[in-house]
Amino acid sequence: MNLMQLRFVPLPLVLCTACAGASSTESMAERTGSQSEAVINGISSDATQDAVVMFVHADLKTYDFGGCTGTMLSPRIVLTARHCVSKTDQGALCDREGNPVSAGRVYSNMAPETMYAIKGSSPDLAAIYRGKQKPDGQGAKLFVPDSSTMCNSDIALVVLKEPVKDALIAPLRLDHSPALGEKVTVVGWGVTQSGQNANTRQQRTDVEILEVGPTLNRGSEVGPKEFIVGESICSGDSGGPALSSTGAVLGVVSRGGNGESNQNNPADSCTGPNARNTYTQVAGYKDLILEVFAYTGESPWYEGGVKPGSRNKDEECTNNADCGSQFCVENKCTEKCVDDTSCGSGTVCDTGSGICVAAPPAEDSTALNADGSQTVHGCSTTETSSPASTVTWLSGLALVGLLSRKRRSR
Repeated sequence: MNLMQLRFVPLPLVLCTACAGASSTESMAERTGSQSEAVINGISSDATQDAVVMFVHADLKTYDFGGCTGTMLSPRIVLTARHCVSKTDQGALCDREGNPVSAGRVYSNMAPETMYAIKGSSPDLAAIYRGKQKPDGQGAKLFVPDSSTMCNSDIALVVLKEPVKDALIAPLRLDHSPALGEKVTVVGWGVTQSGQNANTRQQRTDVEILEVGPTLNRGSEVGPKEFIVGESICSGDSGGPALSSTGAVLGVVSRGGNGESNQNNPADSCTGPNARNTYTQVAGYKDLILEVFAYTGESPWYEGGVKPGSRNKDEECTNNADCGSQFCVENKCTEKCVDDTSCGSGTVCDTGSGICVAAPPAEDSTALNADGSQTVHGCSTTETSSPASTVTWLSGLALVGLLSRKRRSR
């Protein structure tokens, strides 16, 4: 796929701003024409969340181009939102039975072969943009609910033509709904409160579930297969997951907002105490999800269960995807760590990623004693990097920044 041909003709894939209590059905267009920072008041998402991927629609025939967030459930299955794979109204206002009050209609599905998964917390969009690097996966078959509305059914699964190499995958909560008050982690590629562009997928932890459908009282309209959180996600996060404390997917982003609109800064529609964001529950679509796994011949990873085909601690591995813990260090599966005491000899705990990694080699320094002999003084704590690696890193950032500025100028 060469995205250069699609440069200035993005297709808006919407995260609907209409939600419970909101009066506006105006959409917030999601575009991967400019790579954007994700999640309101979030922090960078590290490699442990690489099951969350950038999900791009790019149709060379019609020159449609847009994007969302998705989650790898297996090396061949991507979970996302229905409005990320279909032509829909640019908004939806729904009632507590899951019926549309205003807009929310689904018109037709996009061709699955125009859908692409791009993995990594900071993918090289510059290389993909110029056709020098291929996306990690291309769609082959689309599975969606039997519904003509996004209300209560804004979920989709895309089966890829080939398995994504070394793909991290996420477990699923399929047997029961999320709990009211449960804290989740949201992950995605949308804009932040600043509206600034960035190059790294984002996350926000400890986001509380405020409503779980079906709601009983009028004025709090949550469908039977939906739940609501407060300020957290924004344009670009559609299709992204809400993750439990165990890392299991509980739902996918459908729509949200605070009832306001600012075309100059879409983040203004996502911030503040009035923000309400709706997720479609994956447990509500267990049958559909299992149908997709049956189609690919794979097995789902249930929350609290063992990852299918996974290897145990200390078993040999070649990449993180081989291990049940999803951590492979020096060709051995390892568990998450808290500090150096949980790691074996010769390894230390990288608290950022939660894995045991090889201890850095000591840099011995020597000094002359009065008698002319030399004494070793331990290792240096000063980190150094080669000029070449520093230049390469800065050049990469500059190139992506240049592309972003060019895209925004049109």
